Amino acid sequence: METNLERNKVDCYKCKTKIADPQLYRFQQCLFHTRCFVCSRCNTPLDVNMTYLDEALETVTCEVCYHDSLDRCTKCEQEIIGQIIQVDGNRRYHKECFVCYKCKKQLCEYGEFEGQIYCPSDYHKMIGPKCTKCNNVILPDKTLTIQTFKFKDNVYHSKCFVC
Repeated sequence: METNLERNKVDCYKCKTKIADPQLYRFQQCLFHTRCFVCSRCNTPLDVNMTYLDEALETVTCEVCYHDSLDRCTKCEQEIIGQIIQVDGNRRYHKECFVCYKCKKQLCEYGEFEGQIYCPSDYHKMIGPKCTKCNNVILPDKTLTIQTFKFKDNVYHSKCFVC
């Protein structure tokens, strides 16, 4: 808390009116009326050492509300601070948690099968069509195109489709 040295020179960060109180709060580079230095979510008076500023939203929150507001990782259920990978709008991951369910490699592209995420290679191995002749999965080429040959109700690799 500071004295009124800076009073009447600046606006309160929260209410945007001139500070005329005999005392004010300074948090980082922001000044507040005493009555305005409260959590924007729960209205609890704030402690300078346990306060979080969201400059984009122009809000300050207490430590409890700050942690409650953080996204949680779908995989590890821990708070995500920093980079978030969002899948389908409602699932969020730490970058290090966004890995293939089978081979554990970091993902850029993914496929989903039975609620798990997979790299394209493992995904296609599970759901790709199987060659009638060799019984192996027909994997996509480098352009992610699956080249198959069909005869009657059978599917073949191009190399396995011989007369």
